[in-house]
Amino acid sequence: MNKIRIGNQTAFSASDMMAPFEYAVDNGFNAFEWFPDKHNINEGWDVTDIDIKTRSYIRTTADKHDIALSVHASLQADMCDPDRIDIMLDNIGFAEEIGATLINTHLCIEQGLGNYVDAITPVIREVKKAGLRLAIENTVFTIPKDFNRLFDIISERKIALSGKYGMCLDLGHANLCSFSRNKEAIERLFSLCQTY
Repeated sequence: MNKIRIGNQTAFSASDMMAPFEYAVDNGFNAFEWFPDKHNINEGWDVTDIDIKTRSYIRTTADKHDIALSVHASLQADMCDPDRIDIMLDNIGFAEEIGATLINTHLCIEQGLGNYVDAITPVIREVKKAGLRLAIENTVFTIPKDFNRLFDIISERKIALSGKYGMCLDLGHANLCSFSRNKEAIERLFSLCQTY
């Protein structure tokens, strides 16, 4: 039986990049998400700010304390922009080195879902090679039918992803989305999402 894990995430506003992780360790959390979200030279961090020694420390500490690690892909790793694929590959490499099991990225619908699937297909190959799973997260602009169509396209194209991808439901984003704002958000979302 899978256990429910409680965790936290890095924060661009933290005075020390490692402080949120140390807080998770000190308080017995068993999940942690690394989110490279450098806003400027003085705020946030990106994967190039974490050296090999620190990556090893993160992995060892997470193993010792049974903390499941994930990486939220940098917002700079825009899946709709093929020129930014290197950022996503760096994020995948970072996830692999710290022992994360999952990488999370936002669903981007601006260029069309077919183009999004084209963009993520090579990324998924790299995710699989790294032994990771991919979670595609809703944003304030995406609704259940976007995810249903996304998974239909992946299925139609027979992309070999079995067990390696799924949806990450961000409740905050769902609550801010005009489709599912406020108290009925969850009921509306779950009633409209198909199961894959």
